[in-house]
Formats: sequence, C-alpha cells, structure tokens
Amino acid sequence: YKELITPQNDRILEGAKAYIEEHLGESIAVEALCEHLGVGRTKLYEIFRNALKTGASKYILRRRLHRAKRLLKTTQLPIAEVAASVGFLDYNYFSRVYKKQYGKSPKQYRK
Repeated sequence: YKELITPQNDRILEGAKAYIEEHLGESIAVEALCEHLGVGRTKLYEIFRNALKTGASKYILRRRLHRAKRLLKTTQLPIAEVAASVGFLDYNYFSRVYKKQYGKSPKQYRK
C-alpha cells in the first residue's frame, strides 16, 4: 500500500515545488497551493514534512530568500526591487528575515 502512496506524494511535491517557483514574486497562500494541487492542507504539510523536513510556508520563505540571494549576487537591481521580485512587499521585513537566515543584511551581502 505504501508503494502506491509514495509516487502520488512525489507528484504532489513536485507540483508544489513547480507552482512555488513560478509564483515566488506573488503572494502564495498555502490554501491556494492546496487548491491548485487538489489536496488538503493536512496532506500537503504531511508530504512536506516527510520529504523536506519543513512545512510549506517555511519552504516558500527559504525559496524566496535563496532567489533573492542569487539576484543580489548576479544583478544590480536595487535591494527593494529584489525584495519585491521575490514576494516581499515590506523592505524592512525582507532585510530582517534575510539577515536572520544568512547572518548578513542584503546590503552587507552585496558588498
């Protein structure tokens, strides 16, 4: 029975990852993600926890920060534009979260 569930969970996880990557610059509600995938919130969190050892919301945040880090390194976009392009509407919040994750503010990282 478990062998039948695992491929389905893998498909759901891959679909979730693809959706998140496509919509990183937008607000991504977990409910919208669940609706897109046709699964319940509990099922989605179970899949994320089992496969990635984190929840969907934290995964989304990590992906946003990872893309922001790449943009800070490879572009000259203003930091506020980088933040907005990865879905952070509040620049100060972005800076705090970025510094907490990477130990440096976006401005320090770019130097």
